[in-house]
Amino acid sequence: MSRRRRKAIVDSWYEAIADTSFTPLTAAEVRRRLSDLTDQAIVLLFSESVEHHKARAIGSTLASMHYLNPETLGRALEVLHRGLFEELPPDQVIELRPRLAVLIAEIAAGFFEQARDTILLEQEQIKGALIRKGQEAEEALRESEASLAEAQRIAHVGHWDYDWLRNSLRWSDEIYRIFGVTKEESEGTFNDYFARIHPEDRELLDRTGEQLLEGGPVPLEHRIVRPDGEVRVVQLRVQFVFDENQTQLEGYPDRSDDVGYDESIGFLDRQLRLISNHLGRLPGRPVRVVGTVQDITERKALERQLEHQALHDPLTELPNRLLFMDRLEHALARTERREESIAVLFLDLDNFKLINDSFGHAVGDQLLLQVADRLDSCMRPQDTVARFGGDEFTILLEDGAEVDDATLVAKRIIEELRAPFALLGDEQFVTASIGIALSSRTPGQPNVAGDLLRDADAAMYRAKGTTKASFAVFEPSMKADALEQLKLANDLRRAIEHDEFVIHYQPRVEMMSGKVVGMEALLRWKHPERGLVWPDDFISLAEEMGLIIPIGREVIAEVCQQAHLWHQQYQHDPPLLISVNISARQLQHPNFAEDITQVLQEFEVDPNAFELELTESVVMGDEEDIFDKLSELKSLGVRVAIDDFGTGYSSLSYLKRLPVETLKIDKSFISGLGRNPKDRLIASATISLAQTLKLAVVAEGVETARQATHLRKLGCDLAQGYYFAKPLTSEEASEFIAAKT
Repeated sequence: MSRRRRKAIVDSWYEAIADTSFTPLTAAEVRRRLSDLTDQAIVLLFSESVEHHKARAIGSTLASMHYLNPETLGRALEVLHRGLFEELPPDQVIELRPRLAVLIAEIAAGFFEQARDTILLEQEQIKGALIRKGQEAEEALRESEASLAEAQRIAHVGHWDYDWLRNSLRWSDEIYRIFGVTKEESEGTFNDYFARIHPEDRELLDRTGEQLLEGGPVPLEHRIVRPDGEVRVVQLRVQFVFDENQTQLEGYPDRSDDVGYDESIGFLDRQLRLISNHLGRLPGRPVRVVGTVQDITERKALERQLEHQALHDPLTELPNRLLFMDRLEHALARTERREESIAVLFLDLDNFKLINDSFGHAVGDQLLLQVADRLDSCMRPQDTVARFGGDEFTILLEDGAEVDDATLVAKRIIEELRAPFALLGDEQFVTASIGIALSSRTPGQPNVAGDLLRDADAAMYRAKGTTKASFAVFEPSMKADALEQLKLANDLRRAIEHDEFVIHYQPRVEMMSGKVVGMEALLRWKHPERGLVWPDDFISLAEEMGLIIPIGREVIAEVCQQAHLWHQQYQHDPPLLISVNISARQLQHPNFAEDITQVLQEFEVDPNAFELELTESVVMGDEEDIFDKLSELKSLGVRVAIDDFGTGYSSLSYLKRLPVETLKIDKSFISGLGRNPKDRLIASATISLAQTLKLAVVAEGVETARQATHLRKLGCDLAQGYYFAKPLTSEEASEFIAAKT
């Protein structure tokens, strides 16, 4: 914790309590002590476990400084509660809240104990003075008792004193309040006290016998039952008071023959028998039992709530990463004893980021809630479904789960997620990629929770790289793939710094004349070890890493600079069209339209000669936002093309709503021309659709003369592919344009 934050706590503490009561200390001494107490509280809060005696010592010191006014306690605890959590990250606050609750409770208990001891000492002095000062001393005694009662009320702590020889019990007023009874409703006997203890917790008192013989206070938490049936939780601190001048067990009442013999008498008799067995090593005979009772019901409820928050995802209420790993470790420990296996499934939603970024986080959260419900419906009661973070979920299958069991669950999940999700009054489709890893039953090969989860994660990436809505079972070779992916991510960051990206250009030609009418800019990564890397191998990774925005800006700037040179060098009418592929992340960026406009102006590129290529999956996002951005660019003259048309799963209605001017037929439908009648029908239908909507149509991936001939017959005007030219460097592209002009 910073020195500034620590000083702020001390200042707040001083201002809060400096005027609460008389103290013999100077202001400087008060500040010095508060500074020490602050340091102690910080150390206890951030230690692995709260040391109760040290926490109580803080309260004791505070009481010794300002014990006459219990308001000090409330103000001090409020300052600690506010000050210690400021400037901490939310996840650390959640983790520390249960510990702070315990720390504050122990400080309160220490404050009360010191105040009680001090006031009880005063009472003894005052009682002695009664002989001398009569009514004056009696009034002081009442004021002292009132101060003690007020301190007990603030701390929710009461005290009791049982005289074993007289069989009499004195309760403080706060105990009556804690037990929910009035003095008229209770005789204040030990039986009254014992009867309030929850029946299932009474045996806990018996277990304290050995500890009580040590002479110190023994803490114990148990439940009490109020007359109205309400159950409260209290913390009892009890200890024996010994008469060191008497070592014989004499004078204790024998109540075994009493008509009213009950559980409370039985408890006391059992304690006497225990005492008689150890009398020789005791400092004397116990004559009194004294204790404090603190109502900690709200604190325990808060601890349970904070524990739940610390172990569960706040959105879905599913177990979080911490709880999942804990259950996984315990499950692995059981498998070693039972010689059985367990399975871990790692699930990642496909296309979630697109929906989340397109429609907003609120809609993304609704989707995650629906996914969580569907996943939970696929599980057995003994299985665990957890949200690991973002759009990642993990599943633990226990009770000897084998490969067949895990794959069956994976298939069930994939099938369950096929149904559309209702979002914003519309239907959206989201699939999942699932990785499966099973624990080893090989002797001498202990299972490690982190390794098992990592294996499931690697299998998930293998599934995602194969096809959407699929699963894969971990194989050892996948470890190498995961390491390779990690290395690729590191190399990608370095590629930006070292300017390793290059742009190639593939010509777009008129089918009838062979004239070059445009160039599509294609990004390549000139890797120092792998050579030329294609976009399919790194674009998705760049999107995941958030690097696509800076990469995209550099690409558009370089393409516009090249377009300016070509437009000056080759006087086409209309100007040579330059097209650039745009990802969903780029289009969703709030400054996308402004950035494009600025670059076009900077390099003096005619917007009518600049085209953005979008896939169908990109335009299926927040349609209103996409429409606004594309319309703004359209008003400048920028053209919009739909790339890989026919391979997506969005509605054709976007063709009439968005300012689209070009359709590009995916190469998968071009490759079968002349061989597959269905490909011909799809190509023909797409060309007819484009012509009907007065859109330009471009055939992609034309590689043979036969394909070109079929496209001419179908009325396709424009095409690109290896049949005309492979992707070219800027120098090669310049030569190609010159030759075809």
